[in-house]
Amino acid sequence: MTTFEFWSLALGLITIILFGATVRVYWRILKEMQSQALLMQEQVTAIANGSTAQNTISLIHFIQEERYRQARGVVINQLEKKAQPWSQDEKVVASLVCSSYDILAILVRKGLVPQDIIVDEWGPSILRTHNILAPFMNEMRRNMGERYWDDFPWLADQAQKAGHVIKRPLPSALAEEQLPEAGLGGKTTAG
Repeated sequence: MTTFEFWSLALGLITIILFGATVRVYWRILKEMQSQALLMQEQVTAIANGSTAQNTISLIHFIQEERYRQARGVVINQLEKKAQPWSQDEKVVASLVCSSYDILAILVRKGLVPQDIIVDEWGPSILRTHNILAPFMNEMRRNMGERYWDDFPWLADQAQKAGHVIKRPLPSALAEEQLPEAGLGGKTTAG
């Protein structure tokens, strides 16, 4: 072997060793980047879950506000038994229920709050108020356009698909006898 061949071989081996070292360094960098990406993905997921939880809590506060609860109670306890035309005050109450459940449906559809929580917890109230208010909503759509309150029926469909059914309340006399024992003083409220 000549000196030239020896140095060529030595330089070739050094090049291969350096190439291997470079590949190893790049491999470690790639692994570190992958681990950083996974950590970042976990952080984004945690932020998203926190945001969803916060949105859900805010929505629960919204839907459980006294005026919305009272409006649902009026719809279920009074408007269900009364044929239209309704008074202006009754239409305001009906509109409050329709708009609140329509907003709820929009947020569920957009994925800002989990559908299962809303449908599981408010499904019976959603179905019942929807069935009572359907003629009123149809009248409003004739006047305001087909998209008016169009998400509320979708939410009612989701509640029905989840297996919720409309349950009738206890007769008033029976409710007065049983509810005080539960500490409710004979007063019923809607979802």
